[in-house]
Amino acid sequence: MLTKHRPKPCSSNIFTKFVLGFSVYVSNTTDRLQGTLCFKDDKFTLDTIPAVFTTICPVNGQYVIYYNERLPGATYPDVYSASVFIALCEVEDALDAFILGATMDVMGLNDLNGSPQQWNPNILSMYSNEEQLSWLRNLAEAVINKHINLQGSTHLQDLVEEAARLDAQNARLHSMFDAVTSQYMCTCQKNYKTIGHFKRHLEREHNWHFLTAAREEPKKGDKVAVWRSSFMKAALILRDTSDAYKMGDGNRIFLNAKFEMLCANVAGHTKYQLWLWRMMAYEQAILTPKQAFEYKWNTTANLNGTIDGNIPNDNLVEICVQLVKKKIKEQGSNFTFNSAQTTALACQIQDELRENIRYQVSMKPSGKSRTKTDKSSDINLMLMELMAGDIFENIQGRQFENFKNIKDVFEKVNLHKLHIWISKQKERASFEMM
Repeated sequence: MLTKHRPKPCSSNIFTKFVLGFSVYVSNTTDRLQGTLCFKDDKFTLDTIPAVFTTICPVNGQYVIYYNERLPGATYPDVYSASVFIALCEVEDALDAFILGATMDVMGLNDLNGSPQQWNPNILSMYSNEEQLSWLRNLAEAVINKHINLQGSTHLQDLVEEAARLDAQNARLHSMFDAVTSQYMCTCQKNYKTIGHFKRHLEREHNWHFLTAAREEPKKGDKVAVWRSSFMKAALILRDTSDAYKMGDGNRIFLNAKFEMLCANVAGHTKYQLWLWRMMAYEQAILTPKQAFEYKWNTTANLNGTIDGNIPNDNLVEICVQLVKKKIKEQGSNFTFNSAQTTALACQIQDELRENIRYQVSMKPSGKSRTKTDKSSDINLMLMELMAGDIFENIQGRQFENFKNIKDVFEKVNLHKLHIWISKQKERASFEMM
């Protein structure tokens, strides 16, 4: 019998009391007092405040400001905290907490100070480097299989197989197209100018069956596990792509571009989806093998000479543009088109000369990177909340109250619409990009 999971009340969250009494403003400046108060919490309690809060504020503005306070001398309800703080967790930190929790679950650890019941790392000291690497890979595979690739989840494989069938179907149609007459020619001697009419003729007269998007019944699995799996998939793709750009790894950049395009399709980011498709089209079909190799391995630039110091080329362009703008602004009223052109050509050379001089005189370069902070306490707090909410359990029939119809990120891909879009891009590229 399937049971509906009822999440633990918000009072089980140690941070809830810090949120009570919050306000939301919309403003055109960073000063909330110059904006419009959209919402002021004066009724929520530890048990009634929602995990996901939504409010409607029909006001135009540049900033949405979250504000909370505990003023000295003011009286607040007993359930309120004595002080307030706002913590913004990054995707990277949240992913670390998820990975840590998933690994602890696989190893049979109830807390960080416990002893693992499986995958005991104490024996690693007896292994060679190759054996240690193999041990880590096997552990990672166990984590992926249990917490990311959910049992019975074959969304990516289904997409691959369905795409192959759609490609074969399109290939048959194009083989019946006569380029001389610009018509589709049927074996029954009937010709059609448009593919839509031709497909209807084949269905009606020749019993052809064209693949369409099937409407699937909602699956009664663990929706919380689906949410966990979907987040970890997307976050791991983000991390691996970021690492690939830092390392200048062209293979990983282009491999992950396929997954990114699917995610962009789901999110409706058409421009990013188009950019990713064209990037892959150049590398796989348009450029010569030599040009494609150079294109793949020159998508990043390294300004610092460090192993993981590469940045995407478009970021390099932004840096150069900002540098040129700064130099032009310094010219003031003496600015002309010719001076701007000279500045643009000389900026990079000047920057390289400056760096060479610093190196020769052993001058310590000014800091360009952020100070790394210890985020272990934040990750531990998130881990505690995840484990308290049984996020790493697989409970059949459990519902996610905040997102009742949640699906896996790749399950949301409408392959038929995407295939039509890609086909149109191929046709457009045949006369625009060649």
